[in-house]
Amino acid sequence: MVEIPAGRFMMGSVPSEVLHDPSEAPRRAVTIQRFALGRTEITRGEFRRFVDSTGYVTDAERNVNSPGCYGYLGATTFRWDARLSWRSVGFEQDDRHPVVCVSWRDAMAYVQWLASETGRAYRLPSEAELEYVIRAGTTTAWPWGTSPDRGCSSANYGDRTQARVVPGWAWPTADCDDGLAFTAPVGQLALNEFGLLDVSGNVWEWTADCWNPSHAGAPPQGAARTTGECDKRVLKGGTWTNKPQWLRSATRVGNHVTYRTTIQGLRVALDR
Repeated sequence: MVEIPAGRFMMGSVPSEVLHDPSEAPRRAVTIQRFALGRTEITRGEFRRFVDSTGYVTDAERNVNSPGCYGYLGATTFRWDARLSWRSVGFEQDDRHPVVCVSWRDAMAYVQWLASETGRAYRLPSEAELEYVIRAGTTTAWPWGTSPDRGCSSANYGDRTQARVVPGWAWPTADCDDGLAFTAPVGQLALNEFGLLDVSGNVWEWTADCWNPSHAGAPPQGAARTTGECDKRVLKGGTWTNKPQWLRSATRVGNHVTYRTTIQGLRVALDR
């Protein structure tokens, strides 16, 4: 865990920002209290210890609502496949990689188990907390600056590697090269100013917040938003497949609490 200092920042984006989306408005000042956040995303090995300890069965393995996991099956093809779960994701991973194919319900089960095992109040971070650490003091569209093509030293996202390595890759990519075609082992790229790794790219990270179509009415103190479409939850950070626009600091998406895919994972927080 890394200690994150208290602070105040401008969350969201204004319409004039490049690639602005209305869900990122209104831009507003948010105060963040001191807390701790996982230095990396939760790995497959860490999640395995939870499953081995409890016998937990993920939503993908239960086929809740849909079969298996929504995953990568070659080139730019993603679809539901009953063979996919956190154990087998359709591309090479080991226990150093971020766990994927976990729903929000699975993520909550993990943090609740971790809290019970340790006697400490582990939780999912709020959307505001994650944007605060993604920005790490920056105010530009991307945490690394104003260019979509300068992030490959610190973020695993769609880049020249995919265009070169993956046959048939047709999605837009950044004009840089991180050397990674799929998920990266956690901690492989550069630290940000808070001493965190992979807060941008690698996998989308679940937050505690209910989905709302904008920041209007959101709490000013950085707490998780507990009203709105609570059968959907917010994810932040972008992922290994994404074109540069999805790696912007203000970018936010929402998915159903049982939705799972090979581009979603989690990171844990702890109050101080």
